[in-house]
Amino acid sequence: MLSFLVSALTVVAMLLTLLTAGILGFYTARVPHGDGAMGLIVPFLSAILAGVAGLLALLCFALRGGLDSLDWTRGQAVGAALGAGLLLGLAIFGALLAWAEAPWARIPLLLNLAGLLLPLGAHTLLLVANAQGIAPLPHTPWGKGLLAAGAGALLAGALCGAAMLVVQWRLSQAQHAAAVEAQQERQAEDQRREALGPAGRLREDLARYSDDAPLWTLSAGLPFEHDASLRAIWIERALRVPHFGQELRGNLCTEHAIYRHGAAVLVAEMPAERVQAEAWSPWLAEDARRTAEDIRAHGLDRHGDDVGVEHALATARAAARLQPAHPELRAGLQALQEAVAAAPAHPQQQAALQALNALLN
Repeated sequence: MLSFLVSALTVVAMLLTLLTAGILGFYTARVPHGDGAMGLIVPFLSAILAGVAGLLALLCFALRGGLDSLDWTRGQAVGAALGAGLLLGLAIFGALLAWAEAPWARIPLLLNLAGLLLPLGAHTLLLVANAQGIAPLPHTPWGKGLLAAGAGALLAGALCGAAMLVVQWRLSQAQHAAAVEAQQERQAEDQRREALGPAGRLREDLARYSDDAPLWTLSAGLPFEHDASLRAIWIERALRVPHFGQELRGNLCTEHAIYRHGAAVLVAEMPAERVQAEAWSPWLAEDARRTAEDIRAHGLDRHGDDVGVEHALATARAAARLQPAHPELRAGLQALQEAVAAAPAHPQQQAALQALNALLN
């Protein structure tokens, strides 16, 4: 039974070895790239299966006593079979890997020798030894040739294995060096950024914004910047937005509370010479009306992107720089004042009411 398995597995290994080389045009085909690289799954799988079949054939050969004439113990015979099978598989797979990954090694004659001819010779040696035994082989010319082919296949496998280890070591070294270099670059960049200080870092960050960046990308973060000097830098950049008036109107009249909040802070803190009180008052009135609706619906606490009472305070600050007596703005502020007064108690409720009452009285 084991003798039959040796022959069957050896023939399978030979066919798979031929299939692997044949798919690759006997190592003359061009290496596919992109989507075409998916086709390499077949030769890679056939090469692996060829190695496994050869390994199992050698193992069965050792277990059936094929190496007993060498006066080895069964354990030594099995160990030798496993080692030889591994090297034989490395020869087949190594040739394929060299063709796929190493342009300098794409020499068809060399790859066919290492990945096809020598393994086939080794498999033929196994078939003959399985049928006739090992003892007669050294005494015939063809037997010596088969032994030489087997030894060559093992040597090719050893060389392929060593080459793969070297390549893997170099790759790991290169990856380590790249990681160290990247870490050093990050540290140097962190040190450089630290030396700039908060204002310098912010100016550098803002310089990366495109010239046509929309206003909300610059104003929405204003309320979250607690340093007044840094807010001034944000505002300086926001004022350079193309079509500033149109952008500001869109931000003050939007349904998104966080954008209205940022725009209100922008109006409250921008340089006085840039304020257009008459033109912007109706826009802030729309913001006040929307904020009043939000407060009536949700109270003065934060919810979603609505900051509640904080925005009521920002709207009051912005209105103080415009025209509180403007009919539309006054109506909006009145609605906001009523909503704040009717809302459930909040720590900043009285501050908001005082600010709004000061504008309305």
